[in-house]
Amino acid sequence: MPRGYDMLVVDLDGTLLDREGRVSVRNEAALRDARADGMVVSVATGRAPSEARSILRGIGYSGPLIAAGGAQLVDAATGRTLRRDPITLDVVHDVAARLIEHRHRALVLKDECRTGYH
Repeated sequence: MPRGYDMLVVDLDGTLLDREGRVSVRNEAALRDARADGMVVSVATGRAPSEARSILRGIGYSGPLIAAGGAQLVDAATGRTLRRDPITLDVVHDVAARLIEHRHRALVLKDECRTGYH
């Protein structure tokens, strides 16, 4: 019976990983079965690539990693950034001002291949 799709994209936290940050035997088997069935398996995460590296090694993943909430595409095997779509500095300033004004908390991810702050 045809499956109707050729690619499986999995999130790390709360999907592939359990509450202890481990990949369950069941999830490992599902990834292995998907690959054996000819599916392209990819990983997407809100994490920075450096935060995902050891997990990816643990599951034997070396394909493209969709990281930083979709802002960065990285070759998991080499760590090389293939594409990055950062937000502009004007947007950063505007969002930061609104967050401060409304007393909201935020987590900001900074691209590893860029250094320094504006």
